[in-house]
Amino acid sequence: PSTWRSHLELDVAAFVDAVADYARVALRGVPSVVVPARRRAQGALTDVRSGLQASLAEPTGGARTAATWFPLITALGQVVEDLRDASVLASGARARGQDPGGAGDDEHVETWLRELAQAVREGREPRDGELPDAGPLAVVAEGLRGTRRTVVGDEPPVT
Repeated sequence: PSTWRSHLELDVAAFVDAVADYARVALRGVPSVVVPARRRAQGALTDVRSGLQASLAEPTGGARTAATWFPLITALGQVVEDLRDASVLASGARARGQDPGGAGDDEHVETWLRELAQAVREGREPRDGELPDAGPLAVVAEGLRGTRRTVVGDEPPVT
């Protein structure tokens, strides 16, 4: 990640923070809280994608740096969709008087995302954290594990 340093890192970190905010409320929040959090995460995704696309028009080094962020942004975009699905399922369970499950898993997902955002800001590898293996956020957790592989990778990105 230290080779990825660019003006884009703050936008990427802000996007990751918006996803963490959404993860915090996705399973347990009421629609009046969940929907705005989801919209902020989706808006941040749009903003960071626009910034990356604009940077692709920069001289070679800037364009290559921007291109290195796309796999992470794409993976996190899918995480936002997976959070939406988990939120809808949890809301349905609550409407039927059932426990949506995953107690505490939302905190693990949020903490993991906050660590990723901080690592992006600091230009370092994110520390590994606890993520659920089962329950309503298992698919989200698998997506996050994939984002970590994208950030860490076997080879540093070309800049």
